Amino acid sequence: MTCNQHDDTKKIYDSIAEQYVEFKKAPFRTAIEEYTLFDVMILPNEFDRINKQQPVIRILDLACGDGHYTRKLKERFPQNSFICGLDISSSMIDLANMKETQLQQGIKYVCADGKAYTTTTELHLVDQYDIVTSAFYLNYARTHDELRDMIRGIYIQLKAGGTFYSITDNICSPLDCYNNEKHKKYSFYREMMEDSLRDGMSIKFSYYENVDSPSSCCLYAFYISPHVYEQLFIECGFSSFQWIQAQCDPNYPDRDYFDDFFRYPVLIGIIAKK
Repeated sequence: MTCNQHDDTKKIYDSIAEQYVEFKKAPFRTAIEEYTLFDVMILPNEFDRINKQQPVIRILDLACGDGHYTRKLKERFPQNSFICGLDISSSMIDLANMKETQLQQGIKYVCADGKAYTTTTELHLVDQYDIVTSAFYLNYARTHDELRDMIRGIYIQLKAGGTFYSITDNICSPLDCYNNEKHKKYSFYREMMEDSLRDGMSIKFSYYENVDSPSSCCLYAFYISPHVYEQLFIECGFSSFQWIQAQCDPNYPDRDYFDDFFRYPVLIGIIAKK
């Protein structure tokens, strides 16, 4: 699979769906990415909501892909939950629905552009959520206006007092976290496409089954500076915004393996409360 920065996100993910699902099995995905999203961010903050057993906890998972984290949300919220996974890629949603057919978890999957779906009046009037999540969604905004639309849509979909949790590309990281060969042992390479960071520039991610062979698939995200994120979340009505540093599962058997991952961090979390 080859791709370039002019391909749209839907086209890229439609073409690499099955390959990308395989890369979700890389060790850092579970030991760091999943641990940070659930054990550091969601579960501690939603402890009271879970234990109060409100009638239905409604969760929307944006950019759900094949439903990898959507299914894990259902595992963490097994009782009294309605969970919807949404993705722009029909190939990804097909894979998610295949899993749903097998597992029968009661998850609803929708193939749609997140920006359009979350701002649709007919939906947000009746379908607001207690929690909205995403793993690598906001980093596909190419402009401040696109990012504003994404954030506004998330705000609209949340109930009063609801919370947005996200794992995204670490735009707070220093320059030595780009074009760094040490990332390849973790199955990816993050490439800055220009000499210095500027809002709207492309960030290329290449994924590797074998670091000694050419990448079998790639995709492009976009850089927008941290202060713009902070400003737009507050502008769109969120009462608070917080960056969350990625952490490793303390029970992972070989934590030293991730030393370079944390020396050159590429993931960061976001918690924003309505």
